Amino acid sequence: MSNFLAIGAVTAAIEKIISQSVTGDVTGSQVEVGNPSDVSSASGIPTVNLFLFQVTPNAQLRNMNVPTRGSSGLMRRPQVALDLHYLVTFHGNHANLEPERLMGSTVVALEAHPVLTASDIADGISAYASPSVLDTSDLADQLDRVRLTQQTLSIEELTNLWTAFPDAPFLTSLIYTASVVLMEAQVSARTPYPVSTAALYVRTFQQPQIDTIKHEDGASVPIEHDSAIVLRGSSLRATPTVVSIDGVEVTMSASVVRATRIDVDLGTDFAGLLPAGVLIVRVRHPVEMDQGGVAVEHTGFTSNSIPIVLHPTITVASSPDPVTVSQSNSDGTSDGTITIGVQPALQANQDVRLQMNGAASPSQGGYQLTEWSYSESAQEVTFNFANVASGPYVVRLYVDGAESVLTQTSPDDLYAMPTVEVP
Repeated sequence: MSNFLAIGAVTAAIEKIISQSVTGDVTGSQVEVGNPSDVSSASGIPTVNLFLFQVTPNAQLRNMNVPTRGSSGLMRRPQVALDLHYLVTFHGNHANLEPERLMGSTVVALEAHPVLTASDIADGISAYASPSVLDTSDLADQLDRVRLTQQTLSIEELTNLWTAFPDAPFLTSLIYTASVVLMEAQVSARTPYPVSTAALYVRTFQQPQIDTIKHEDGASVPIEHDSAIVLRGSSLRATPTVVSIDGVEVTMSASVVRATRIDVDLGTDFAGLLPAGVLIVRVRHPVEMDQGGVAVEHTGFTSNSIPIVLHPTITVASSPDPVTVSQSNSDGTSDGTITIGVQPALQANQDVRLQMNGAASPSQGGYQLTEWSYSESAQEVTFNFANVASGPYVVRLYVDGAESVLTQTSPDDLYAMPTVEVP
């Protein structure tokens, strides 16, 4: 691996190789590094210009350093593998065939040096000794040597390339690629200890599969905080069996777990642990493995994910009156608050709304209240209302899209409960 000076060291080495060849073959010639637009044709000096016009990740080695970080910090130094693409242009008097002679000398020189050796790199670095901008380069120590390869571009690719140099005419040129340049960040890394004891574990792969989740009384019965639900599927039983709901994991008693069914009592197994809303359910079979004489639990096998809707449960007290009027308006409406009990507990980041629909008839209209505050100790939520007409209202609570359950006096009647009365 090399430090950040590797790219400059490659350029310097190539420049030195070309310079040693062309200065002997073409009298008065020189080699420059930079944009070909900056080469002056008025000087009359035969010139080879070397320009690094593109840098690309090496396709073979670009992912060799993944990952560089673990849970405890930097595990190894970040590394990058690059290919360098050079445009070599030849400037001179065409009447004397100077560009062609410069090109011939360059091609022969680079063909004779297809791999940058340690001495090639050292010679290139020494050419920049004043000032010494490349002295600390360690490219010569890189295990994988940088190889030079001539590339062929189509007419379309050449046209696209030269449009990037609007101030330079189309010139006799070559394309060379230097590959691969390996660079490493000079930062401290924590090297882990080697493996002291190797252990091989063989287990039968049996992934649990959940097909359906229903209330124990049927699929049409809403699931609430104290409901009993049934998970049905295949390969559900293991020792132990863990049920995860909304990221909360509970190890189930063996008596409620069968190969195709798990009975879960939310009111007992997950009491006070789940919020209302759409929750994700999974089954997990942990695996214990011995590490240095200590049994360590690993994730094991996890089922597919099935969503359920946990409906909030609300209670409307008859005493004290849940409706408090703070102001009676001239148009016969009122301002005030409505307080209802709710389970499970509400969370500050939840979307909570109270829907009020007229209980007297469907044409009575309704309101939706969104300003609320929650008392955790009383397990009550209080909504502010304004300009609400007097009368009875059937109320529903929405928590993250999950709706509280309404009741009917008979199957053919309107929903009648729970209700509040606005005086």
